[in-house]
Amino acid sequence: MQIKTEKKKMKHECENYKASMMGAKADKKQVKNNLEAKIKQIQLLEQEKQEVLDKLKKRETDLYKYKFKIKDLKKSKHVLTHRTADMRASLEPKEQ
Repeated sequence: MQIKTEKKKMKHECENYKASMMGAKADKKQVKNNLEAKIKQIQLLEQEKQEVLDKLKKRETDLYKYKFKIKDLKKSKHVLTHRTADMRASLEPKEQ
């Protein structure tokens, strides 16, 4: 009789271990899926970050070009202003 109860007890424990093992496998699978989702999200965020950095670098380069162009145009304006003043002076009737 005692052997039968021990056998039932062991069978019950075995079923409990199998159930807990199945639960652990399900948990492991869920954690693995969450990890894969987070890895994909990280990759997308890194790609987005790189795109933003590239865009920022391009804008900084454009800004530098525009500043240089403005500086160059100011110099040209200064020179042309003087030339225009000289031309107007030469077109005015000369005093005798």
